[in-house]
Amino acid sequence: MKNVARLLFFLSILSVVCMSCITRPDYVLDEQKMVDVLTDVHRSEGLLELQQSNKAFMNDEEYKQAVIAAVLVKQGVTRAQYDSSLVWYGQNLQYLVKVYSKVQKRLSEEIDYWKDIDLKSRNEFEVSEAGDSVQLWSVADYFVFNEENLLSFKTWEIKSDSNYVAGDSIVWHFRAAHIPTAHYLVATLSLNYKDEAYEYHEPFATTVVARTDTTIDISCVADTVKVFDSMLASMILLKDSTAVKDNFAFVDSLSLIRIHTKQLENE
Repeated sequence: MKNVARLLFFLSILSVVCMSCITRPDYVLDEQKMVDVLTDVHRSEGLLELQQSNKAFMNDEEYKQAVIAAVLVKQGVTRAQYDSSLVWYGQNLQYLVKVYSKVQKRLSEEIDYWKDIDLKSRNEFEVSEAGDSVQLWSVADYFVFNEENLLSFKTWEIKSDSNYVAGDSIVWHFRAAHIPTAHYLVATLSLNYKDEAYEYHEPFATTVVARTDTTIDISCVADTVKVFDSMLASMILLKDSTAVKDNFAFVDSLSLIRIHTKQLENE
């Protein structure tokens, strides 16, 4: 036991000595900045996963690179600095481990925070009314993207209830206003199902990209056999390059209409 303790003590001293012998080049981001950047990178990957059901959209490499570019713009870091820093930290694993432990801690804290927000907001939407064509949107009908938070995004989850039937059609309507030059708004509406084991199926989703002020209608038609468990609506504002100044966008006239199949057949 004493030998093990001595070995661990020796290894810890050796690790400290080795780290003290390594000098971080000036072109490499320092530890705190690297934590900030990687936290945003992994957060953006979560946004990509949020839209993973739309295969044609998610396989667009240009869009994926635009999301990463948006993260770097927010952090004031060039792609060359980011790539060079990744290489250096990858070659000095003891520093990379320190960075990722802090990234993991921060993301875990954020997940706990948003879980708490989610629990508090689950009753935000009221139980829907019966009828062939029903307005589901019962919360604020506008949203402002904050200019100081580039990757600020908004999601709304609406749970289904006994008034939903298989084959329902959902139409999400809103007006995108004041979209700044060289910015674009990405909006996704998805219908999520559960099977008998209460595991989520891959959702059906529709994604729209708007670069100018416009009115948008996003439609999803549910499975004709099964009733979906919930709807998830999401928006994110991104910009094209580091030369673009931060700005804001405004979305209003939000509505969500559920249309029963019976009404569609009678039209």
